[in-house]
Amino acid sequence: MGKYRLLFILVSGLFWGGILYAVSTVRPELLTELFEKENIIKADKDEVKKPPPPPPPPPEKLPPPPPLQDRQIVLDVDIPPPPREDLTNFTPDPPAIPIPDPIQSPPPPPVDTRSCLTTPGAVDGPTSFTGDYPDNGGGAEGTVRGTLSVSASGSVTDVSIDSSVSPAIDAAFRSQARGLRFSPATLRCDPVAGTIQVSARFTAPAPRCSERDQPPRPSRPFNVERAYPQRLLERETEGEVSATVRVGADGGVTDVIITGSTPPGAFDSAVDREVRRMRFSPARADCQDAAGEYQLRVQFRINE
Repeated sequence: MGKYRLLFILVSGLFWGGILYAVSTVRPELLTELFEKENIIKADKDEVKKPPPPPPPPPEKLPPPPPLQDRQIVLDVDIPPPPREDLTNFTPDPPAIPIPDPIQSPPPPPVDTRSCLTTPGAVDGPTSFTGDYPDNGGGAEGTVRGTLSVSASGSVTDVSIDSSVSPAIDAAFRSQARGLRFSPATLRCDPVAGTIQVSARFTAPAPRCSERDQPPRPSRPFNVERAYPQRLLERETEGEVSATVRVGADGGVTDVIITGSTPPGAFDSAVDREVRRMRFSPARADCQDAAGEYQLRVQFRINE
């Protein structure tokens, strides 16, 4: 076994030695490039693994800025002197008038362009009205004259009677005059209090009707014989009907309302038809014809 191992090592050494000799003889630069590339790859791996250096620490205090230096620029300009003028006929300018500052000078007083009175103007408003006759007037009528005190806002503050009719009429005049509105008097365009003369006419209303109110009255009565249905008469059927008849102001029937019927519904149509043939004297209210209602009761009986 040792012989074969020694023989194997000897053969391997001869084999690899021949290969190296052949390579070095044909292109010796290949071995050089091979070793250089291996070294470069190894160097690159070492550089990648090496960590970057830490950043430098910040300075504890910044250095002060350099001091500023004042620099003066001097321009040397050669300006020719102005031409000399002939001063024989020279006339000096008049001294300038100072203009006051508009901000500091007081504003001019406002001009009142209103055309206003220097004495109180008259109160403007109604000087007469028709008074509402009071319930306790007692039949008296006439014209009441009075003086009203009007405030600066146009309302009546006081009423004085100059010409009286009766206590009831005077009281009505005072009450109704206080509800009037006026344009107040003016003094230098400002409203002021003033007075105004006012009169009111009170006329007694017409006397009320003394006639009593009356309901409508039939002038053409209900005809039972004509209204009796023939078929009920042949069957000897009797009955009774109650109705409310509405009558217009001209005396004509405007509506019929059945309020009761015995037997129910047997004579209703007959009563409605006959009632519309009736005529009435219209109702009376306040001495005038008026609409009203008439209560009707009809009995249907067979006379033996």
